[in-house]
Amino acid sequence: MSKEEPAKWRASYPLLPPMIQVQGGAMIITKEGVGALHQLGRMWHQNDSGVKASISRRAAGQLAVAAFGNLVDTAGTLPGTASVKVEFLRLMQELLDKQTKREYFYFPVRLFDQEDVPSFSLGPVHFYRRHDWLDVVEKVTGKASAWKDEVLQHWREPDNISPLSQNAEDVVKFVGPCEWVATIAIDGRHSSRSSVCASTAVVVAIDSLGLGLNQETAKGFRAPGDRVDISMSRSYSQYEGTGGFNTSVSVDVPNLGGKPGAQVKYLHDLRKLHADAGKALRDFIDLTPKGSCPTLMRRWVEAMYWADSTVRRNSLCIARL
Repeated sequence: MSKEEPAKWRASYPLLPPMIQVQGGAMIITKEGVGALHQLGRMWHQNDSGVKASISRRAAGQLAVAAFGNLVDTAGTLPGTASVKVEFLRLMQELLDKQTKREYFYFPVRLFDQEDVPSFSLGPVHFYRRHDWLDVVEKVTGKASAWKDEVLQHWREPDNISPLSQNAEDVVKFVGPCEWVATIAIDGRHSSRSSVCASTAVVVAIDSLGLGLNQETAKGFRAPGDRVDISMSRSYSQYEGTGGFNTSVSVDVPNLGGKPGAQVKYLHDLRKLHADAGKALRDFIDLTPKGSCPTLMRRWVEAMYWADSTVRRNSLCIARL
C-alpha cells in the first residue's frame, strides 16, 4: 500500500458521514448532496448583489446547508402548491437576516499624542479617547460596566499593582499602550464580511488623516495591523574577510510631536478633506449608499486601501503617493 492510499480511503469513507442539523437531531446525507447544497448557496450568492455584499461565497454555501435542514423540518406543513425553490430561498434569506445584526468593532490605534485633541469622527469611523470609549461600550451594552472604574483607575495610576478583575484585565490588555480606540458600527453584513469591512474602513480613515502630513510625521499614525508599541530591532552584517560584525539598532517610537496646539489646528485645517473622505467611507460600508456617486467613492476607498497595503510593507505612508 502506498503512502497516498490511506489518505484517499479516508477521504472517500470518512468515519462520520456528512450530516445536516434538523429538528431533534441530525440527518445523514451523501457527500455529493452536501456539495450540491454548497453549490446552490454559491449560485444564490453570485446572482443576488445584495447577498454578495452581505456574506462571503463560502459562508453562503454553509448557509444553504442549514437552510435545507430547516426546509426538511417544515416540509410537512407546506401547502401543496408551495414552490420548494421559493421556500428554500426564503429560508436562506431568513437565516441571513438573523445573522446580520448591527455589530460594533473596536481597534486600538495610535493617533494624536497631544492631550488637547478631543474624540472626533471621520464619517462612520469614530476615534475615541480611551476613557470616552468606555462610555461607548456601556451605551452599546445598555447598562453600566462593573469593571469600568477599575480600568480608569489603572490608566490613571499605571504603576499601581493592585490586581484587576478578569474583564478589566482583558480591556487593559486589549487597549495596550494606545490612547485611542477606533470604533465603527457595521449593519446588514454577515460576520464573514463585517470584520473585513470594518478594518478596511478604519485603515483608510487613518490614512486619510495623514494626507496633509509629510512622510516621517505621518508614520506616527498606526492603523489596525500596525505595531502600536515602542519597539527595537537589531541587524547584523559582515564584510567578506573580516571577523567582526557590523551592527545597527533602530527604535520605533510612534508619535507625531509638534508645537502645543498644532495637532488640534491640523485637524481643523483639514476638516473639509476629512469630511469628504468620511462621505466616501460611508458609501463604502453602506449596503444601499445614498451618495451621488457611490461607485466612485467605493473605488477610491479600495484604491486607498490597496495602495496602503503596498506602501506599509516599506514602512512608508500613503501621504507620499
